[in-house]
Amino acid sequence: MVHYGTTDDTSRAKTLDAINVLVHRQTGLEVREAYSSKRVIAALKKRNIPKQTITEALLALHRDGYRKVVVQPTHLLDGIMTNMMHDSIAPLRHEFDTVVIGSPLFSSVETCRQMVEMLTRSVRVESDTEVFYVGHGTQSMANAVYSMLDYMFKEQGNAHQHVVTIEGYPGFDSLRKILQKSDCKHVVLIPLLYIAGNHKSEDLDGEWKEVLERAGYRVEVVQHGLGEWPEVQQFLVGRIQHLLK
Repeated sequence: MVHYGTTDDTSRAKTLDAINVLVHRQTGLEVREAYSSKRVIAALKKRNIPKQTITEALLALHRDGYRKVVVQPTHLLDGIMTNMMHDSIAPLRHEFDTVVIGSPLFSSVETCRQMVEMLTRSVRVESDTEVFYVGHGTQSMANAVYSMLDYMFKEQGNAHQHVVTIEGYPGFDSLRKILQKSDCKHVVLIPLLYIAGNHKSEDLDGEWKEVLERAGYRVEVVQHGLGEWPEVQQFLVGRIQHLLK
C-alpha cells in the first residue's frame, strides 16, 4: 500500500492503518506499506516512528523473497505523487516476476462516477443547505478531475452539491460565487481528501469557516477524510481483488 502519509497519529490509525488491516483480512495477502512523502517520513523519524519510502519497501520485499507484488496507492488523483510512485517502481520491476500497479481513486470516468454515486448515497442534503466537497487541488492537469466530479453531481440532479479545491480551481472564490446566487444559509464542508489532517483544521475549520460565518452563514465541517469512510475502504479492497484476477 502506497500512502502519501500523515504525521497525525489519530488520523493514521483510522485511515492508513485501517486500510492495511482490512486489505490483509479480506485478501489474505502480506501487506506492507510505503509513504510517498519524504517530508512526512522525516517528521515521523524524529519521533521514532519509522516509515519506508517506496524504494525501501520494494527492496525489503525482494530481500524477503517475494516474487509477485501488487502496488495500490491511496492517492486520489493520477497526478504528481502518482508519477513519482511510478518513477520509484520502474528501476526495480526487473527484480520481481510480477509487479501490478493499481490506480488512484479518481483515475477514470467510471471510478469517478462510482465515487459520486457512493457520496450521493452517503450524504444527506437538507433543505436550505449547500454542500461543498473540498479537495486539495493541484497545478497539474489532473486538477480537471474536480470539475468532472462537480459536473457528475449536477448530472445526477444534485444541484446543491459542489466540488471545490483548496489550492486549485475551482477554489474558495468559486464557492463564494455559488453562495451569492443561492438562498441557502447553511453550508456543509466535506473534505475530499483521503486524510483530512492539517487542511481540514487550518483551511476548512479555520479560514474558510471564519470567513463564511462572518458573512452570516451557519457552517458545518465534516471532521473526517475519505479514508475513514467504510465505503471508500471497501472500494480500495475491491480494486486490489480485481488486480489479483
